[in-house]
Formats: sequence, C-alpha cells, structure tokens
Amino acid sequence: MVVPLISALDRNTEEVIPFPATDDMAKISIKSDDGTVKEYTVDKVDCRDMANGRNDITFWLDDIREGSWKVIVTDKRVCVWNPFSKGLFGKAKEKPGKASGGHIGYGAVTNLSAFYDSKGNAVLIVCCYRYSGVRTMFTIVSRNVDIMRSLACDLYDRIDEYITINGRKSPTDGTATDKEQLTLDKWVLFKDSIWKDKSASEFSVLVPCPSWDKVADSRLL
Repeated sequence: MVVPLISALDRNTEEVIPFPATDDMAKISIKSDDGTVKEYTVDKVDCRDMANGRNDITFWLDDIREGSWKVIVTDKRVCVWNPFSKGLFGKAKEKPGKASGGHIGYGAVTNLSAFYDSKGNAVLIVCCYRYSGVRTMFTIVSRNVDIMRSLACDLYDRIDEYITINGRKSPTDGTATDKEQLTLDKWVLFKDSIWKDKSASEFSVLVPCPSWDKVADSRLL
C-alpha cells in the first residue's frame, strides 16, 4: 500500500518526502530553485494508483467551490493545491490552517497523456512510479480547453528543459537507440497533438529519459 501523493496539508510544515512544505496559509511553499512559477485554475484534480490491472482513485474532493483547484507549474515540479480538506466524515471543508495538495518532481514524471472524457472535458494525466512499482498519477480536469492546453504546453516545456539541463534526456545527436528515438519522435509531437477536436483520441507520451526517479511509497521521516 502506498500513500496518495495528494494529501491533507497543515500550515507551516517542513517538506516530508513525498509531500511538500507549506507556508502559514497551508499553501505549498515556493522555493528559490522553483524559478519562474505559473498557476492555473482547473475544475478537478484527483490522485490515482494503477497496479495489478486496477485503477483506484486514492484522493479526491467532492462538493467544493468551483475553481478552487490550482495547478502550480515551476521549473522543477508540478504542484496541485486546494484550500478545502476532508473533514472527519469525509465531507470537504475550508478550515483555517488546513488544505489539500501534493507535488511530483520532473525527474520522476514518466508519462503525459491528454484526452477528452465522456462529458467533453479536457483531461491531463501526469504519471510517476513509486518504489513499490505502483504507478501513481495526477488526473487534472477542466472544461476550459484553452487553459488546459496552456497548462499542458507549459508543463511539457518545463519538463523538456529540466531533463535537458540536467543531462537526463535521451541523446538527440543520432546516437539514440531505436527505442529511444521512437520515444523522442513522439515526444516532440505532444503539443501539436493534444485536444485537437472533440473526436480526438488520447495522446500519450513517455518522457524521453533512460530512467526516472522513483517516488517514495510513504512518508520518510
């Protein structure tokens, strides 16, 4: 069993892997190495785990204020945050010093995927793997396709820059293996291939790295 990567947050907490540090408003603390930060407002975010053929939602919030979910894109990670948190009986509430959120560092992002759901909402999936082999994902949803396209393209550009600067990108000098080249070729198509029209099928890409960071299964004190 792995902990969800979106969790209840308290104010003024230090970073405890795999969860982010928070400020005095229980917002995710932004550090100097986060660089330039952009925030996007979306309709819904949840956390899911995939293992042994199962797709389980491990964190979600119901009956919350529209537009309360924020996706924060920095130079090193993607963060999700909401001022609501689950109460004692599961109902989401806004409480001083409490919130919900989580983050995934770009070194751990393995896949990006974009598609329309059955209601015509744009969906963006951001995936990583845990040490146990469980695949965890943030599912980000909005009916505003323009916002989602801006978010997805921004995230793509930041990940690409991160893996390039840190020497983690598969070689682009002609020395890539056939498999690496196929991944690179599909990667460059991402921004021009997502949510083209309501009939568009899912477009999913692997981040072109020989290997990715694994994310902790539980809190490491």
